[in-house]
Amino acid sequence: MQRITVVSGDGHFGGAIDNYKPYIDPAYRDRLDDLASEDAGNLAFTGMQRNSMLVPGVYEKERLAIATDLGDDVAKRLAVQDDQGISGEILLVGTDHTQPFFTVTNRVYPSDVRDAGVRAYHRWVADVISEGDGRLFPVGYAGEIQDMDESIAELQWMAEHGFVSVFLPGYVTDTRAPIYDRYYDPFWTAVADLGLVVNLHVGWGMPQGAITNLFDMALAADSKALDIDGFDLENFGSQVMEMMDANNEGSPFALDVGPRQGVWQLMISGVFDRHPTLKLMMTELRADWVPATLAFLDQQFAKHPHDLELTPSEYFYRNCALTPTSPHRVEVQMRHEIGVDHFLFGADIPHPESTWPHTREWIRHAFASVPEEDTRKILGGNAIRFYNLDSAHLDEIAAKIGPTVEEVYGGIDVDQQYLDNWHNRAGYLKPVEQINTDKLAELVDADFAQLGNR
Repeated sequence: MQRITVVSGDGHFGGAIDNYKPYIDPAYRDRLDDLASEDAGNLAFTGMQRNSMLVPGVYEKERLAIATDLGDDVAKRLAVQDDQGISGEILLVGTDHTQPFFTVTNRVYPSDVRDAGVRAYHRWVADVISEGDGRLFPVGYAGEIQDMDESIAELQWMAEHGFVSVFLPGYVTDTRAPIYDRYYDPFWTAVADLGLVVNLHVGWGMPQGAITNLFDMALAADSKALDIDGFDLENFGSQVMEMMDANNEGSPFALDVGPRQGVWQLMISGVFDRHPTLKLMMTELRADWVPATLAFLDQQFAKHPHDLELTPSEYFYRNCALTPTSPHRVEVQMRHEIGVDHFLFGADIPHPESTWPHTREWIRHAFASVPEEDTRKILGGNAIRFYNLDSAHLDEIAAKIGPTVEEVYGGIDVDQQYLDNWHNRAGYLKPVEQINTDKLAELVDADFAQLGNR
């Protein structure tokens, strides 16, 4: 029986606060108690998300009850992988629980506290994934990069302990150097030499505090901003962006564009010329915008004097790939326009917008008319190649739990209730995004003015 190897390029990991106590520098151990209210906000928020999306017989609270455990209980995580037909997962920080000080979902913390949290998180993850049967591949966090030698030593430690990727610096905005500064060149060199992948995840470039402010609103007795009975995920996202944009003037994050701006900033500043083997993965940034955006960027770059070696499209297809979480039907249909060799599947477990607990059905519907060769690339082959994973081991796992070819192409109908719920959760049936060319032109012009001489 032929099976398909599925590797999710977008999973999330992270433990309860007490998990980090044995790993954090003793000087910062008491600060973990400061996270209690944040943790309550995170748990309340994800509970609101799931409750707003419940559908009897389709998306039920009883089946989702283990979601909070999937960030740190490896046995439960592997059981869910087996159930969903997933051989392995790329694991980024961020679950139902808050994280130790360093992400955009935290309140505002000093840089030394953030770095202590990063180191604790890395060491906890390394211990936990050792029980993961070679199926869990974590993404590290770049940290504050105040001391380049220390940061490179941390990268080396990560590469030696099972990490396959590291977040793009600047995930949390503050006064550090922007990503296009030459200060980071030793960092890029080390990442490339160690075989790590740089990960640009949704939320990059946001300040600490913006999201927790909305969590506070959700928990306030007199607030209707996040009504548990009428929660709207898109409205929440819009509120986050508006609050961030209003309070973060000068940030690399631009309203309506978001972290995508970081991609062409790396191009304009010559990072990919100086480090041609550097790999950049865009996770949870969707994929349908890519063809039109690259074509427009090619035109815009041609209008500016520069000595760059390649066009944006050429940089993209040499150095980059995408993992759109819970892929939309239209994205799968556009796979060749996007780049079938640069498109990864992301299940986004355990987030409310994930394919879980319907990953097998999601795949069956989204890939029903896709040639098997393309399906195998998107569902697993591209992740294995881009992250340099152990294909033999993952194929061995897939031979036991992966979806069969007959399961994917058997012509079994998916009930409309499922499709409606997937759309509610993750926009599954959305049409192609229409890019804002006026905004893109404005940002590219400003970036060339700022970065063109670097």
